[in-house]
Amino acid sequence: MSLSRILDRETEKIINKVSEITSGYYKHFSLDLDGLCEKLNIKLYEATFDDDNVSGAITRDGETWKIVINESHPTTRKRFTVAHELGHYFAITNDSLLAVEYLEDNDNVIKDYFILNRDDVVSDDNYQIERQANYIGAS
Repeated sequence: MSLSRILDRETEKIINKVSEITSGYYKHFSLDLDGLCEKLNIKLYEATFDDDNVSGAITRDGETWKIVINESHPTTRKRFTVAHELGHYFAITNDSLLAVEYLEDNDNVIKDYFILNRDDVVSDDNYQIERQANYIGAS
């Protein structure tokens, strides 16, 4: 079985778990991202980034998770970015093979792992990581 197929199956399992968690957080057909982050104890921040191609990042310091989004981006982009970063969060907290392997290979440096601008998604590993976060975030 190909790596892509394994990741797709793994991602589907994570999406099923995420669906259970998020089911009570819909308001008027829209996911309440602020409420979900509060429930998950993830702090949300807006900031200015040196590179406007960077939409956001997720970091962890001990048990504290933070999502930082680019304050200059439109509201729709900010919502997508929060959902995407939550995709990374759910991948890590559900022991995604891809996320765990990347973190092990990079001394568990989450900060470096998640601050990628769109031009950095050139390697297959980075592409797969971002693809997985998009799928989970879009669920």
